Amino acid sequence: MIAEAVPYEDFWFHDGPWTEEDGVYKNHLYSVARIPWYLLVEVDEDDERPTLILQRLGSGHYDEVARAVCGETLQLPDPLGEIDPADLLKRRR
Repeated sequence: MIAEAVPYEDFWFHDGPWTEEDGVYKNHLYSVARIPWYLLVEVDEDDERPTLILQRLGSGHYDEVARAVCGETLQLPDPLGEIDPADLLKRRR
């Protein structure tokens, strides 16, 4: 359970836009909690198309194991199956 692995004071709340530093900190908290998989969604600022980046916990940090852009299929760990980043756009509206 994350609450047991990461002290409460390591979490924080904010109401502003997310920054790259926020993502680094969240990634760190997940690794401390030993969450085995981390799925990052990056959205292109120009065309708003998502890229999915699947990472697996290694020796205290996450390593990229797969990446998919719209029109490609990303294989997720069992039992999750697969996803095309374009599917995220279909649910958006």
